[in-house]
Amino acid sequence: CGAIAALAAGRDRATVDAFQRWGVSIGLAFQAQDDYLGIWGDSAETGKSNTNDIARRKKSLPLLLGLAEPGTRDVILRAFANEQPEELEVVAVAAALADAGIGDRSLSMARAFQAEAESLLQAVPGEAARTGLLSMGRLLVDRER
Repeated sequence: CGAIAALAAGRDRATVDAFQRWGVSIGLAFQAQDDYLGIWGDSAETGKSNTNDIARRKKSLPLLLGLAEPGTRDVILRAFANEQPEELEVVAVAAALADAGIGDRSLSMARAFQAEAESLLQAVPGEAARTGLLSMGRLLVDRER
């Protein structure tokens, strides 16, 4: 999206590439934060149950990270053997993810993608454009809902 705007504005290839890479990085940061909130977010803030993503077997970053951990993987696979995991299985998956530090790792990845996106803004000409993109990126990632 940003790359298209840069192309339409007649920017050079390096600027178009910076916009494109910024978009990918901020998108990954947003998704990592969203996946974190789907399990550990305050349901009063997010407006949805924090067990919903697990119960729906959503392919999220925390679950992918959990599958890489032998003990956690076993809990996830046991719960997901059923089309609709039981409530106790959903709670067990959330607990196993938390015990393995997956929440912290998910947030760390979101922040790393955000930092990468912010560093890419150095290649974007114009203070107003950089400031606007920086603000927009922070709104997308630094959120509780």
